[in-house]
Amino acid sequence: MIFEPVIPWGWLGVAAAACLVLFCFLLARGTRSFRPRTRMLVSAAYLAGIAGTLFLLANPGRKETLTVHSRPVWIVALDASSSMTAPMQSSGAGGSRVDAARRDLKSIAGLVPDGVDVRWVSVKDSSSILPDAGALARVEADGSSSPLSRSLATLLEDERSGGRAPSGLILLSDGRDTEPAHLGRLAREAGNLGVPVHTLCYGEKWEAPRLTLEATKTIIHSFPGNTVQASARVRNRKLGAVQTAVSLLDAGGRVLDRKVVNVADDADAVVNFTLECPPKSAHFSLKCDAVPGDESGPEGHEALFSVQAMRSRIRVFMAEGAPYWDSKFLAQFLRRQPSFDVRSIHMLTQERFYSINTGEETGAKADGESIPSSLEDFLRFDMVILGKGAERIITPARAAALHSFIRDYGGLLVFARGKSYAGRFPEMEALEPFAWKAPFPGDHQLTPSPEGVKDGLFGVVLPGTGADVWRSLPPLEDSWDVERIFPSTRVVARSPDGRIPLLAVKRVGMGAAGMINGDGLWKWDFFPEALRLGNWYEDFWGQFLPWMQTAAEFLPGYDLSLHVERTSVEPGVPVSFSMSWRGRGRPSGVSVEVADIRNPEKTIFSAAARQDASRGGLPRWNGVFTSPGPGRYILRARMAGSGASPMPDVCLDVPEPPGERDNLDADPAFLASMSELTGGRRLSREELDGTLPAMMEPPPDYTSREEAFFPLWNRWYVLLVLALLPALYWWVRRRNGLL
Repeated sequence: MIFEPVIPWGWLGVAAAACLVLFCFLLARGTRSFRPRTRMLVSAAYLAGIAGTLFLLANPGRKETLTVHSRPVWIVALDASSSMTAPMQSSGAGGSRVDAARRDLKSIAGLVPDGVDVRWVSVKDSSSILPDAGALARVEADGSSSPLSRSLATLLEDERSGGRAPSGLILLSDGRDTEPAHLGRLAREAGNLGVPVHTLCYGEKWEAPRLTLEATKTIIHSFPGNTVQASARVRNRKLGAVQTAVSLLDAGGRVLDRKVVNVADDADAVVNFTLECPPKSAHFSLKCDAVPGDESGPEGHEALFSVQAMRSRIRVFMAEGAPYWDSKFLAQFLRRQPSFDVRSIHMLTQERFYSINTGEETGAKADGESIPSSLEDFLRFDMVILGKGAERIITPARAAALHSFIRDYGGLLVFARGKSYAGRFPEMEALEPFAWKAPFPGDHQLTPSPEGVKDGLFGVVLPGTGADVWRSLPPLEDSWDVERIFPSTRVVARSPDGRIPLLAVKRVGMGAAGMINGDGLWKWDFFPEALRLGNWYEDFWGQFLPWMQTAAEFLPGYDLSLHVERTSVEPGVPVSFSMSWRGRGRPSGVSVEVADIRNPEKTIFSAAARQDASRGGLPRWNGVFTSPGPGRYILRARMAGSGASPMPDVCLDVPEPPGERDNLDADPAFLASMSELTGGRRLSREELDGTLPAMMEPPPDYTSREEAFFPLWNRWYVLLVLALLPALYWWVRRRNGLL
């Protein structure tokens, strides 16, 4: 007999001593009126009860060595998601991926060695255990998702919770995992249990025939009455050469324009629409007609975009020290635009200046004092435009104030005629997008660059790369070669050979500087051959100047800025935003409203912003909100007591989570990573017969010997005697008239 005490022996001795003391005390007080013989009987029963209790706490018993038979268990899992219905092109037997996997399931069922148990599991939206391989082979491959890593990790967690450790796991899949972030979790669970995951991959690169449409830009800022260019990209995948029609619709579903598009097989086509910016912000949609064989569904044939009407005027200061046609035409054009408020200074000689502003037909005499000289002077404007001869009117002190205006307060600077000074001007060089080299001879046709298309200047607000107008307009003259392009510079147009940057924007702190590297844009508004193409001079400047704000902190004419960390996020993801203020005072009550682009007047929810440390002397706020469900949304800045001040907005795209059939390419690399991280093998269908039986073969002796403890007190009669002893004590007390 051995003892496995419930409590340590030391504490058991203390309990025995305490019980004896308590026994003597109670016995002395409770049996004073008993006769000697009765007192002895009661004392014996009392003492036997205490001894029996201590005996139970000592837990006597015996140990035996037992032989335990443990049959190894394997898990065979089949991916039953809908991507497995894609054709199995490399299989000589034809059919789908799941058909090939079902054939291999039958082979695996026949190759399992004797003495091995198999748990058959289907994996689609979650995992399910089936009774046998036949039942698993009959499962339909219709899962809307394939969380392979998460489902298998959960399955192994359940095995570990039940005290089981499978010998291995075999997964039959195409490798499409809609939640690949759980691969690390699967590797941890497999490592904890020592379970290798072996994989068989089915399928190859394959895409369903589909025709899809997407807008190149989902939110376009413009001034009422300006021409806006909306573009859409039509993608044709595996449908052959097709023809479809793309329609532009307003918010009420009325067709505003319709264009027929021919799209080659496995190619994209861009379709452009022009419309006038409405008086108020509005949303529009683009829809394309379906074609035979298209599997994308109606949701792939519609794209939404919003045109945001900017109500404030862009406050412009324009100056030149050497008057020229380019500057004259530009000043005249801007003064005619209702969206610009222009003040211009032109230097004729060192002592002679004249000024002409918006609303004035003729110029008036001015002097050098009319040129902004301090930061406070420049803060009355949103944009500064410089022509030639800047060294004659911009002193080093003015250049420093201009630099602070751009860098610290989000101002915009435009060099309208290339290099604006003769020789060197270090204070201005810090604002330019390039380091100059030397004049480059010849004329150069302005040609949109891929970066200009990506940034949305060309193909959205101006015609794209393939438009004939850029090859037909008069070229630029007096361009300069550059020694280097600064890292913060975006070159949006170049010469046809790509060597000379002709149009660029550089981010400078919170603001931006734009550069036209050359003269001659005035010819676009003067020469008869240019006018026959349309008034592209006005279109270019009317679109380029407002577009420049994309590189700066503030929209032109806005004193409040709004930026989000990302413009495309998944549903339910925290989104941070920031806001800055460059107006008068220090406002409070700053927040952001979120509205659906289809119903922009209705606010879904608001998110408050918390004031942060000033940046460059400007008040700044930060905030966070959780992205709503899939859709396109408009984020509108709000500020208490703002009155008629324009409030900025941005577009937030929340796409649908990746669908099971969005990408039907097999992913053998993902399955290879799964096997590598878990110590498994990448199996091929051809080697199953020669590899699987040996891999699953149980060890020669899959029995184990374990020691088991059997307590001796857990008998019914022992417990009955221990219960009768205190009962005898109380019976004797009752017989003697005591409670």
